Amino acid sequence: MPTITYMKCNVDEKPLRQALYWMDHSAKAYVTQDESTWHIHYEETPNIPNFRVNFEQHLNDYILRHMLELDLGALKAAIIKKSLLGLAE
Repeated sequence: MPTITYMKCNVDEKPLRQALYWMDHSAKAYVTQDESTWHIHYEETPNIPNFRVNFEQHLNDYILRHMLELDLGALKAAIIKKSLLGLAE
């Protein structure tokens, strides 16, 4: 069974699992991990002949979404704080 490996310091768990979840449901894949790496074990099927390419496209998308979510989280907190301080005055 082919395997794709990512370093945990480079890929967070959330985007990795989201990318795997949004793969075609006929995809046969699962995640294992050790101390420093994620391992995606998959099986190429006729429905998904390019699993790795499709998975990496999903992963890149979810990594970007995750980064935006983290950045916007700080911005949202700052806006809320400023609004609450304005109400307190």
